[in-house]
Amino acid sequence: MKKEGVFAGIWKFLKPVLLVDLGLFLLVGGSFLLRGEFTFAAYSERLFWAGMAAVVVGGFGVWASLGSYSTLGTPSILTASGDAQIAHSRIAEHMQTNSKRYTFVFRMFATGLVCMVSAALIDMLSR
Repeated sequence: MKKEGVFAGIWKFLKPVLLVDLGLFLLVGGSFLLRGEFTFAAYSERLFWAGMAAVVVGGFGVWASLGSYSTLGTPSILTASGDAQIAHSRIAEHMQTNSKRYTFVFRMFATGLVCMVSAALIDMLSR
């Protein structure tokens, strides 16, 4: 198995974040075609709320992983020698599932953070 570099891992994490942010920037900009005329203050406000929505969506990942460790399906007392191997494999599966959930949570938090920081910069520069 080939070990990837630090920058490759960072890019692998940030690429979906930046793509979702680009989509949100375009969606918020496109919302002015339907409602109201474009101003930087209104764009900044809508972008901020889009970032808040991304953070809330990421919160569902936290909520989904809250009870996952209590549902491992393994008994608290191991009675046979094979039980430990089964418990180990089930715990490894749940750890992998939670890893995916937390990656989603961190990506959505980063998406919301980029939107909110961009909204603040747009607001500061447009005054």
